[in-house]
Amino acid sequence: MGMISEERVNLVNANVVANKRGINVVEEKNTVCENYTSMVTLVATTDKGATTVAATVLRGEPHVVRINDYWVDIVPSGRVLPVRRPY
Repeated sequence: MGMISEERVNLVNANVVANKRGINVVEEKNTVCENYTSMVTLVATTDKGATTVAATVLRGEPHVVRINDYWVDIVPSGRVLPVRRPY
């Protein structure tokens, strides 16, 4: 996989790099988690709508546990491309 950014991105400059690219980063912390003791949720919003992906660590390995409104259990390996078929 090639580089995605010409700049090195780290915890210190991640928000600055995101802002330069027109990405608004909002971090929220909540002590109540629906089904897991620790879960990270990403919501990407564009003019076409929002996409939600949530993940956690179970038994020492990462698991994708939610995609939009669907609860799943996917152990990512290699490249994963979830696709939603239109109705």
